Amino acid sequence: MRNHQREEKARNALLELFSKKTERIEYLNSVVALLKDWSQCSKIGIRILSTDGNIPFQSTVGYGEDFLESECWLALHIDNCICTRVVLGEPTESDEPYMTSFGSFYSGTSVHDFKSMGKAELALYRARCLRENFNSLGVIPIHYRDDLIGAIHLADENENTINRTIIDFIEAMSPLIGEAIHRFNVEDELQKSEQRFRFLAENSPAVIWQLDLQGNYIYLSPSIEDLLGYTVEEAMTLTMKDRLEPTDYDAAMSLLMEELQKDPEERARSRTLEFKQRRKDGHVVWTEVQVRLIEDTNGNITGLQGSTTNISPRKRAELERTVYLHKLEELTIELERANQIKNEFLANVSHELRTPLNSTMGLLKLIIDGLYDDDKELMDFVTTSHITLQGLTNIVNDILSLSQMQAGNIEFTYVEIPVEDICIKIESDYRSKIEGKGLEFNISNKVEQRVLVGVDWTNITLVIHHILENSIKFTNEGKIDIEVTQDEANDLIRFEVNDTGIGIEQDYEKDPFAPFVQLDGSTTREHGGTGLGLTISKIIIEKIGGQISIRSPGKDQGTTIEFTLPIYCEVEDDVQTNM
Repeated sequence: MRNHQREEKARNALLELFSKKTERIEYLNSVVALLKDWSQCSKIGIRILSTDGNIPFQSTVGYGEDFLESECWLALHIDNCICTRVVLGEPTESDEPYMTSFGSFYSGTSVHDFKSMGKAELALYRARCLRENFNSLGVIPIHYRDDLIGAIHLADENENTINRTIIDFIEAMSPLIGEAIHRFNVEDELQKSEQRFRFLAENSPAVIWQLDLQGNYIYLSPSIEDLLGYTVEEAMTLTMKDRLEPTDYDAAMSLLMEELQKDPEERARSRTLEFKQRRKDGHVVWTEVQVRLIEDTNGNITGLQGSTTNISPRKRAELERTVYLHKLEELTIELERANQIKNEFLANVSHELRTPLNSTMGLLKLIIDGLYDDDKELMDFVTTSHITLQGLTNIVNDILSLSQMQAGNIEFTYVEIPVEDICIKIESDYRSKIEGKGLEFNISNKVEQRVLVGVDWTNITLVIHHILENSIKFTNEGKIDIEVTQDEANDLIRFEVNDTGIGIEQDYEKDPFAPFVQLDGSTTREHGGTGLGLTISKIIIEKIGGQISIRSPGKDQGTTIEFTLPIYCEVEDDVQTNM
C-alpha cells in the first residue's frame, strides 16, 4: 500500500511538472531529483538523443566528474554500450536476460553478473560502470510515441537497489517524460527557426511581413523603412488600405475574397502580385509582393504572410523599353513611308522626264530627217520641243532647288516691296493662263498701298508660281480666287488662294508639304508633277518668316492654300520702292 501511495505521489508530481511552463534544464533537473527521491538510487541521469547521433547526459545527480567526463557523450553507432543499444532498440543476445519487453535493461547484481561473462560478451560493454563498482544498474528508454529519443540511467553501489518495481514505474512514466522532452525539442527548434527567420528578415532587402485578415500587421521587418520611409513602429499602425493605391487595394481584396470562398483544396496558396505603394514622403513605388495564405488545421484562412520587394527600377526600365520600342516602331513606319514616297517619286520623275524626252526626241528626229511639210510645220516642231524642254528644265530646277534648300546652301536677298506690286505681278503672269483654261479668275487686294513686305523677290515669285500652277493643274472647271488681307494684330499679310478643283480626301494621311508627296498615284499620272512645289514653297515662306497651310472640305470640293508674309513697314504714298 505504501509503494502504491509513493508511486501515486511520484506520478502526480511528474504530471504537475509536465503541466508547468518551465525551461528544459529546470524540468529535467526536477525529474531527476524526483526519480532519485522515489527510487532511492544514488545516481540518476537522463540522456537525450541529439541531432548529430550522440546521447549525452543532459541532467544528472550523484555521478562523479571523472565518470561524466568519460561517459557523458556516447555515439550511437560507434560506442559499444548498453546505453546506446537501449536507445537504438537493438539489444544483443547477451543483453536479453536483463531486458524487459519495454526495452529496458536492469540488473540488481551487475558487478557479479558481468564478472561471470566471457571476454567476447564483456567486449560489448564499456565496463565503466563496473569499474565504478555500480552493483545495481538500470537503463530505461524514453519514448515519444513510436520514437526512442533518449534514456534514463540509474546506478547504485548497493545490490538490488534497482528492481522490477522501479523499472516498471519509470517505464510507465517514460512516455510522459518523452512528451515533455519532445515539447522542449519543438520549442528549441521553433526558437532557432525564429532566430534564423528574424536574422534573415532583418538582414534581407525585401520586407518580410504577416497580416491578419483585416490587413493589420502582425510582424514587419525593419527593411520597411528603406522601402516606404516608415519605421516599423509607424508602419505597424497602418493597414493595407493605407499603403496601397485604391485600385491595387480593391484588386488585392477581390483576390482574397475569391480565395476565401474556395474549398481549401482548390485555393492558390501563393501568388506573385505587383502593387503601387505610397511612401511616407508621398512618392509612389512599384513593389512585387510574394503572398502566401496562413491556414489553421481546419483549412480556415487566418492571415497572410509574404515578402515585398522594390521593383521601381525594373518598372522604369520596362517603361523606357516600351517607349523606345514605340519610337522604334514609329521610326520604322516613317522609314517605310519615306521609302514608299521615294519609290513613288522615282516613278513620277521617271514618267515626267521620259514622256517629254521621248516626245522631244521624236520631234527632233523628224526635223533632222526633214520629215515636215513646210516651214510652218518646222516651226511648230521647234516651238513644241522648246516648250517641252522648258518643262524638263523646271523639273530639274525644282530638284536642284530643294537639294540646295535642304542643305542650307541658298541665300535670300531681301527687298521692300508693296503688296500691290505682288498682286500686279500675279495678275499679269497668270490671268491669261487661268482664263485660257476656261476658269474664272478673281484677285481681291484689301491691303492699303503703303504697306511693304520684305521678301526675296525671286523666291516669292517661285512660291506664287508653285501655288498657282498647282491650282491651275488640279482645277478643270469653276474658278480660282485670290484674296489678300492684312492681319494688323500680328503684322502679317495673308494670301489666300481658293480653287474649285479636285480637293483632298478627309482621310488623307500624308503631309502635302513633305518632299515628293502626291495625292495618289492616279492623280500623279493624270496631272503630272514631281510633288516638290509645296515643299519648296514651305521652305521659302518659313525662311522669310511667314507660315503656309493647306485645307480642303473634301474630295471634289476645292482647296485653299494660305500663306503669310511679315509686314516690313508702312510708308508715305510718295516714297519710292525697289522691285
